[in-house]
Amino acid sequence: MEQRPRGCAAVAAALLLVLLGARAQGGTRSPRCDCAGDFHKKIGLFCCRGCPAGHYLKAPCTEPCGNSTCLLCPQDTFLAWENHHNSECARCQACDEQASQVALENCSAVADTRCGCKPGWFVECQVSQCVSSSPFYCQPCLDCGALHRHTRLLCSRRDTDCGTCLPGFYEHGDGCVSCPTVLGPGAPGWPCGPPPAWGHPDLHIPPLLASQAPGYCR
Repeated sequence: MEQRPRGCAAVAAALLLVLLGARAQGGTRSPRCDCAGDFHKKIGLFCCRGCPAGHYLKAPCTEPCGNSTCLLCPQDTFLAWENHHNSECARCQACDEQASQVALENCSAVADTRCGCKPGWFVECQVSQCVSSSPFYCQPCLDCGALHRHTRLLCSRRDTDCGTCLPGFYEHGDGCVSCPTVLGPGAPGWPCGPPPAWGHPDLHIPPLLASQAPGYCR
């Protein structure tokens, strides 16, 4: 059997060692990194861990599955979700004082300012299809007591939201009118209502009949 020269065998063995070493080194430099994970994304050459909410990306990682360099959002800015690409934070909104808005919750690193209306005021949308992000202004709730009506709702927007007339007042047209304080001559009482419903204003009504009249003021 013909034998190979010793020199050729040595070269082949050396080449095999070089190939094996290169594969081993390549595996060391580039270990597997699953970019399908929720918090790892491909940024540049590597899969990097993202920045948590309230932080922006300063620099991506420099090794597979490494941590990106993240910095806290400066004052008056925020990022509400974890991210892998945002290099700056969003500016917090300012509530519109001209629309009588107030800050219900101040801005933080992880949440924007929440604007709304102060107690005793209600939100009036400026668009027909109103959603949480729609522009709005604040209107004062209606004072039903000033209209001499009972208050039915926590915040009445119109007079129809108010209840019936307060004691001492009666319905007349669209409002409540004060019961008469000047009685008919010699009458111990007078019905609470417009005089035309009972005839002449000076008409004498017996006490028993007057006390049974609807809306009678006591």
